[in-house]
Amino acid sequence: MVEMKKDPWISANEAAQIISDNSGKPVHPDYVRLLARQNPKKLASKPLDGRTNVYLRTDVEKIKVKAKKVADRPKEQEPKGEAPIEEKQPEAA
Repeated sequence: MVEMKKDPWISANEAAQIISDNSGKPVHPDYVRLLARQNPKKLASKPLDGRTNVYLRTDVEKIKVKAKKVADRPKEQEPKGEAPIEEKQPEAA
C-alpha cells in the first residue's frame, strides 16, 4: 500500500486547526502568526509569496497552548464594556 506524504509546510489556518486539536481550545490563525514572529526557533516559517507565510508541520504539532491566567478582581471592579445592573427603587407617592 502506498502512503501519501504530508506536505512539511502548512498554512496558518491548518496550523491553527492542529494547535486547536492539541490544546482542546480554539486557536486563531493570527495567534499562529504571532507565535512564529515572537519565537522563530520554536515555530519555523518561510514566505510563500509576498504576503503569505507557511509553517513547519513538525513544529506546529509540538505546540499546545494553555488558558491564560487572570488575576482575581475585587468585587467592586466591573469588567470593561459591561455596565452594572441597577435596580430601580420604587418612587414615593
